[in-house]
Amino acid sequence: HNIEKHLSAAGVPFAVIGGKGPLEKGCVGSVVLSSVDAIRKMARQCVKRGISDVQVVSCPDGGRWYRRIADVFADYGIFPRDTVVPLPHVEGCRFDTVRAAGFDFISRRKSMLPQLYVVTDDFLAAGMLVGSIANGIDIPRDVRLIAYSNGGFGPFFCRPVAKIEQNADLNAEEARKRICDWLFLRKPFPNSYIQAKFIMGDTFQRD
Repeated sequence: HNIEKHLSAAGVPFAVIGGKGPLEKGCVGSVVLSSVDAIRKMARQCVKRGISDVQVVSCPDGGRWYRRIADVFADYGIFPRDTVVPLPHVEGCRFDTVRAAGFDFISRRKSMLPQLYVVTDDFLAAGMLVGSIANGIDIPRDVRLIAYSNGGFGPFFCRPVAKIEQNADLNAEEARKRICDWLFLRKPFPNSYIQAKFIMGDTFQRD
């Protein structure tokens, strides 16, 4: 946000990718990544299947995802629980640490599973999926699971994973089009939304 203020004060035109208004003076547009439509579809599928016991599982920096999910689910009479998985401080690859934390999390909860886990980190979900196999937890019969994911980056499982997915390549192309429209046509694009997709996978549906 400080960079935006600096560019605005300097009179340099700029665009914002990933944020949303109010826009600073001089901002020609904002490409906003949104998951609201996908969360609504997920909530409707939960209502259809009588799922009310939902647990949102996040890393310590994932609180914003819980709030978005909880706000939408409340419109459908579902009030998910918020669970933050602690991560030890380690040097090196964060991804291995997150996967290990997911494995440990589901291993310690195999006797108190909700109807549905919504996991807001794809590496955390990967660890939970491996942990389910190691602990004899049948997904989706014992517990259903939906993972947030970036297209093409998993998580991988022995059956198709239900996901809320953003496609980074398509998002970048959409942002490029918007910026080129301004550069060549001077066409502004205030708060242009790119919606994530809800992908129905076998970790959610049982039939």
